[in-house]
Amino acid sequence: MMRLIFTLFMTLNLILTTACGGGSTTNKDGNYEATKKMVVDILQTEDGKKALRELMTDEEMKKHLIIESDAVQDSINNVLTSEKGTEM
Repeated sequence: MMRLIFTLFMTLNLILTTACGGGSTTNKDGNYEATKKMVVDILQTEDGKKALRELMTDEEMKKHLIIESDAVQDSINNVLTSEKGTEM
């Protein structure tokens, strides 16, 4: 879930940066905070919530979230290194 939000945030940040003429930035901290606030505001709108819902229902995104989940990777590693896993 956090990776999805991070990916969405980074995508929106890239779009906003390029759309707003993000060529040379002299005040990076101010721009970051302003962009962060803007993205959070966008995500709290109905359109932002709708976009998140659509991402969460996308089958390809679900596969990536499940496969890349740390809990799943840890579980697989634990099963494979357990006594039963080594016997198999």
